[in-house]
Amino acid sequence: MGQLFGVDNPFLMGYNEVTTGAGTIQGTKENITAFGKTYEYFAYRGIRYAKDTGGANRFKKPIPVDKFSGVYKATEYTNSCPQPSFGWDLLSITADPMFNTRTGEDCLSLSVFTPTDKGTTKAVMVWIHGGGWLIGAGLQYFGGLLAPFGDVVYVSINFRLGPFGFLYTGDSNAPGNVAYFDQLLALKWVKDNIKDFGGDPDMVTIFGESAGGYDVSAHAISPLSAGKGLFKRVISMSGSAVSPKENPMNLVNGAASAVITRNLGLNLRCNDTNNPTLSNSKLLVACLRTKSAEDMIRYTDINGVLPKDAVVKGLLSFRPVLDGEFFPVHPAYLIQNKSFAAYQAFKDVDFIVSVTSNDGEIIFSSAIIPFLMPANIHHPFLIPKDFMHKTLLPAAYPSSTHPGVAMAVAQEYIVDADLAATNSSLRRRDALIQALTDQYFVTAGISAAQTHVGMEGKGKTWMLYFDHNASIFPKVYGPGNANHGADVAYCFGFPAMADNFVKLHGAKGQALFTSITTRDVDIAKASMTYFTNYAKFG
Repeated sequence: MGQLFGVDNPFLMGYNEVTTGAGTIQGTKENITAFGKTYEYFAYRGIRYAKDTGGANRFKKPIPVDKFSGVYKATEYTNSCPQPSFGWDLLSITADPMFNTRTGEDCLSLSVFTPTDKGTTKAVMVWIHGGGWLIGAGLQYFGGLLAPFGDVVYVSINFRLGPFGFLYTGDSNAPGNVAYFDQLLALKWVKDNIKDFGGDPDMVTIFGESAGGYDVSAHAISPLSAGKGLFKRVISMSGSAVSPKENPMNLVNGAASAVITRNLGLNLRCNDTNNPTLSNSKLLVACLRTKSAEDMIRYTDINGVLPKDAVVKGLLSFRPVLDGEFFPVHPAYLIQNKSFAAYQAFKDVDFIVSVTSNDGEIIFSSAIIPFLMPANIHHPFLIPKDFMHKTLLPAAYPSSTHPGVAMAVAQEYIVDADLAATNSSLRRRDALIQALTDQYFVTAGISAAQTHVGMEGKGKTWMLYFDHNASIFPKVYGPGNANHGADVAYCFGFPAMADNFVKLHGAKGQALFTSITTRDVDIAKASMTYFTNYAKFG
């Protein structure tokens, strides 16, 4: 057993250094058991690719770090980017001995996991995490098994979230989408340095899930990243920017995003005598730079639960916006015009788009349940007929903006539940979740796959449907078996890491795996094989 910075690391075997264009970087040599074998890997955690984004750098595009002087110790993770604390306790049960829950604005780092053999140059897989552009970090997705199992180099990245990554004023003071420039800088770092870790810079696959699935497909069509040699293949899981403009996951309207920024300014009392109406965006942004990261987060809560003194109530959702640069036009149009360079680039990348059978449960949990609770509809959230048709559907699909859609959804999805002799309220709930699955995820996935196929380029197209009921992420509501994100556990091999979870977490780790079956382990092996083979061979 070894120890790093006072943290027990039962997998530590030693250290390893690589000399790169960014400087000399020290990582660890570790091992992990899975599938009845022991796999060895090198881990280089928390390599900074950009300078601290706090203070005067807040809301600005990232600034590359200077070349490291001396030996950079990449033996523990840096901060995760500021975010609500939601989920950290659950997510801390990982197979990564160096997981931590520190957050801070000096957070732009990436981590590299490689096999220990230094033979052939290896394909590279770069993970962009999900979390609704509000939560998440690269360290949640442990690559210590994926890299040696699949004989690939694995990279995970941090990027700014919420208002730190997407604050928008409609002008140069806060142009929006700086999180995409974080990701872009990280991809360029990989391009320039990954060969020194044994990776092939011309054989890079970018993959991500949910908001991360949207992000990787966004890079595949943005003129700033598409066709720049930064990646060859894409895996877009449960989220895609290559979708109809009407898809709910698509860009926030610029005017609406600017209003959200103003509302945050009101809540943080930036409307002083110098800028009483917050019409001066330069002064507004300057004021927001003086606020603590903690207060910025308190007024941008994931569930819309804001402090009592909030002037503007409700969820302040900072998301990708049409900024005129990363997205010069709406992504729905970027891949329709053959004269765009991005169109030509996208048609020649290999492209997988995937969905899970119960993807829509995440929308039900985050958007619909908060709407039901004030009406005294609580767990298990069985929805009465009158409430569904007179209140919920009209609110979700208002006739002023979506004429006739509420009725169409009712006719397509709800009618059988209404006619059911038994359990009609439960069936009504599950029918709504199926509608949300189709609306947010399935239509986007099918559209993306069909669009890519229709381009008739060099790139190959696949669509993946995951419907295994993941025992470590059991479904709570809904007609499908696999919840949003359930497939991620399998493509990283988590069900096969029971021994490592127990070694790190004792009884708590053991409890997590009491329901794991041999089928779970087999599906994990198959998923890892499919994804790493795709990265290597297309």
